[in-house]
Amino acid sequence: MLQRRPIVVIACCFVIGVHFGAALSAGAALIAALGLVLILPLCCRLKWCSWRLAVLYALTLLLAVTYFIWSVQLDRSYWPESHGEGASNEEQAAIWNGFISSPVERDGDRVQFHFMSTDWKSTEMNEPAPAREKLLVQVRLHMKQEIEAAAQWKRGQQVQIAGTLSLPGEATNFGAFSYRDYLRTARIHWIVKVSGAEQVTDTASEAAISLMDIQWTVQKMLAYIDGLREHLSGLLQRLYEQPHSGYVQGLILGSRLELDPNTYQQFSELGLTHVLAISGLHVGVFVGALLGMFRLLRMTKETSIAAVLWLIPFYVLLTGAAASVVRAGMMSMAALYGLRRGWLKDGLHILSAALLLMLLWQPRYALQVGFQLSFIVTAGLIVFVPHVVRLLPAWPSWLTSSIAVTLVAQAVSFPVTVYYFNQFSLLSFGANFLLVPFISMGVLPLGTISLLAAAIYEPLARPVAWIVVRMNDLTFTIVQRLSLIEGTTVIWPTPHIWWIIIYYVSLSLLIVSMVRWMNTYRLQRRFRRQTGSASEDTQPLDTFITLRSVTPRFVLSGLLGASLLFGTIIYTGYHRERSLDATISIIDVGQGDSILIRTATGRHILIDGGGTVNFRKPADRWRDRRVPFEVGEKVVVPLLKQRGVRSLAAVVLTHADQDHAGGLQAVLEQIPTKRFVMNGTWKSSASMHSLYRTALQKQIPIIKWELGDTWSLDAWTQIKVLYPEASSAGNHISTSDQQNDSSIVLHVTLTHPRSKVQSSILLTGDLEADGEQMMLTNSDMYESLSIDVLKVAHHGSKTSTTPEWLQAWQPRLAVISAGRNNRYGHPHPLVLGALSQANVPVLRTDLNGEVQFKLTGSGLKVRKKHDRIFP
Repeated sequence: MLQRRPIVVIACCFVIGVHFGAALSAGAALIAALGLVLILPLCCRLKWCSWRLAVLYALTLLLAVTYFIWSVQLDRSYWPESHGEGASNEEQAAIWNGFISSPVERDGDRVQFHFMSTDWKSTEMNEPAPAREKLLVQVRLHMKQEIEAAAQWKRGQQVQIAGTLSLPGEATNFGAFSYRDYLRTARIHWIVKVSGAEQVTDTASEAAISLMDIQWTVQKMLAYIDGLREHLSGLLQRLYEQPHSGYVQGLILGSRLELDPNTYQQFSELGLTHVLAISGLHVGVFVGALLGMFRLLRMTKETSIAAVLWLIPFYVLLTGAAASVVRAGMMSMAALYGLRRGWLKDGLHILSAALLLMLLWQPRYALQVGFQLSFIVTAGLIVFVPHVVRLLPAWPSWLTSSIAVTLVAQAVSFPVTVYYFNQFSLLSFGANFLLVPFISMGVLPLGTISLLAAAIYEPLARPVAWIVVRMNDLTFTIVQRLSLIEGTTVIWPTPHIWWIIIYYVSLSLLIVSMVRWMNTYRLQRRFRRQTGSASEDTQPLDTFITLRSVTPRFVLSGLLGASLLFGTIIYTGYHRERSLDATISIIDVGQGDSILIRTATGRHILIDGGGTVNFRKPADRWRDRRVPFEVGEKVVVPLLKQRGVRSLAAVVLTHADQDHAGGLQAVLEQIPTKRFVMNGTWKSSASMHSLYRTALQKQIPIIKWELGDTWSLDAWTQIKVLYPEASSAGNHISTSDQQNDSSIVLHVTLTHPRSKVQSSILLTGDLEADGEQMMLTNSDMYESLSIDVLKVAHHGSKTSTTPEWLQAWQPRLAVISAGRNNRYGHPHPLVLGALSQANVPVLRTDLNGEVQFKLTGSGLKVRKKHDRIFP
């Protein structure tokens, strides 16, 4: 590889250098690169590569690190981060001039687009100052009538924007998605938040930018392609009803704006979302269809290829120019050019050249999951598919090719998939094997034909559209039925980088070993057939020599060793190292509560799940997003999967208020749960009906906890229920709209298995002062129990956490779960004052993000995600 494929190695070195620069500080990245360079002399000594190539590889690695660091410095924002930290809204308010630099997207009452500023003026400035920077603009519409005004905004349009400068949201939980880091891969450091469409005005004075700005000229040209895409989307919307319209738009044009969320979710669970992302599959169909059409028109081979070369960039732009389609377009153009010139270079070299060109344009592409999956899967298909085809029986070529492509794509994408998404479906291979050929060779071409026919004469397209709808119905039925099969989704904790590297090494060794074993087996069988039909003195000499040069036992041992290595890697990745240190995580779910307990034996219990409170009136339904933010779906469940929580010993709902219960719907749907614990009261609401219905449908036992109940989760974890008091009605469930003073209060004691050191935390839900007083009347309770940590009740509301309560428990530390800038003013200054008066240090999720308590052999350790979070 090092000697025969230099461009491939150069591309790998460049990617490694970029990741060094992204993951480490500048000095550490250069030191890491130099450390890797020191391995190259050994490669030369072993004659794996020449000294000249070794020097080239070393220079590439160092250049990549330097180039990434330089590009980060070049992308530094005009406004320092301190400008947005701690500043009031009045101080941040400003006016920007510039032009729109992306398609304008509306989702409910929010309109969003990229904006290239040319100058800006704050309220304290007398004159505008030049400020060349790409910003993300988010406009909140006040009235439904503003939708029409927002629809007039186009890419390349010069506008003036009055808004507020804001830092993108940062990850506030350990291992969570960081919107700030995501936007930086697109060179965006700031969000301008705009209140009302009237704050975006058309300046229309083209002379202000005109000839000086090539980017503006490019955006004006791209606006015509956006218009064409909108026109084509409109044709598809008239041809197809939902969900077919959104699905076909995603399939043909790469647009997901109209895609039904439930359909996308089902495709995602089965690993089929790549069908909806324009990539090599779609480009291949596009190129093949064009070449076939030109052949029918009796165009020459050279003319056909030339025409396709010109049309591929147009197709890339029309479908959104995502990393996958850019990569596929560049590779297709290189392959067609080679075909036209009479030579066709190695596919890996073409892929590597495309990768280098994209990273030279923007090195941050290497950090995007779509970019990584696109190149890794394509490289795997080029390298491994020919070998896997030889391992399969002598079936028809279309069948063996389809099986090989599906197997390789699944195996190669697996570590990246579990790294980013923490799950994969056991049905993914079957779903891809059945549906990808059906969609790519049936639905996609027919859908494209219907679109082209509609562009000529719409009634002509309707018979084709009818066929596509029938095919879509079949696809949706299969996907829906597969997604309903329980127990097929495997939750996988986020693996280490070293595990991913070893996985690919062991996969390569396994495939090579299988090919060698298969070749040896076939030679042996051929030899036996020949010796059975001919005498020894007429045996072919080449067969005799070949068999003597390979030892079947050695080949079989190699195969068994590679299989054992691969199996060990899979096992260790699935069973990530388990610590005997128990943890209690106060998850940041905004204005709500969610607490995850992991015991020393690896069992998990979730107490509350947060929830989004919706005060919207029926007349404001137009404000609803296509996929509304739901804290359980977007925060709690991804964190549970990321941490390898495959099942929950219990889900505890302290009380039925939405900010504690709302997120549990997604938890019960996606995480196997052994018991559902509640406080013995019922509060009627649509979300509570749905939550209990889900528990019943999944046959999860529903248990009531009250004062005196205890549960030893394992030998090292004990939970005592201190409130509510036992009901005289036994198992009867009472109705209560005021749930706070019915909250379950838990005393959790953790013991370390080795040192036997203990620590305890008091979890209070939304208990208010009356409930605290009722508990304090039972003096035996707090006199016999002690706590290290107090989870302050009701997000720090002034109705809880009285001085008497603090005096009774005397915690060493308090933690408050509250949302940033919440409308209730939590935590209240009176509560903070009482905690300060009692000399109790306070940690807050609105300032510190997630707070974790870990019981180690030497005692309780505390860590927080941030020292301070600013809005």
